[in-house]
Amino acid sequence: MEKRMDLTLRSPMQMTHLLYLSQKLVQVESDIQFVKEGVTCNGKSILGVISFFLSMKKGELFTLLVEGSDAGAVCNQLEEWFAQRQEAEPDQWEQEGTEQVLEAWREAGSKWTPSVRMVAKSYFRSG
Repeated sequence: MEKRMDLTLRSPMQMTHLLYLSQKLVQVESDIQFVKEGVTCNGKSILGVISFFLSMKKGELFTLLVEGSDAGAVCNQLEEWFAQRQEAEPDQWEQEGTEQVLEAWREAGSKWTPSVRMVAKSYFRSG
């Protein structure tokens, strides 16, 4: 069974939320992907989930794709989980750390060798 759902990020994701989310997604049978603007993220990859959601801002849309025998239940649980995310302002350390990670990610991406790009494709797939 395959389920597709469009969701809106109600509040910026904090690292603790992302770690909890990726821990829970690894435990389900279905394949899970998050899609935004042609970029697809493997929902069971902690690096993919962190990179995907840390770059998103409040109110941005993304698509959830779930394929597997438990797809319906997984979609319902994720829809509820994302709806419950309360808006919380990151503290100074978390904001500074997020900015540093994003800057390092952008800088590293411009210096990747072809072999590193190939490995990164397991976390992100374009178009």
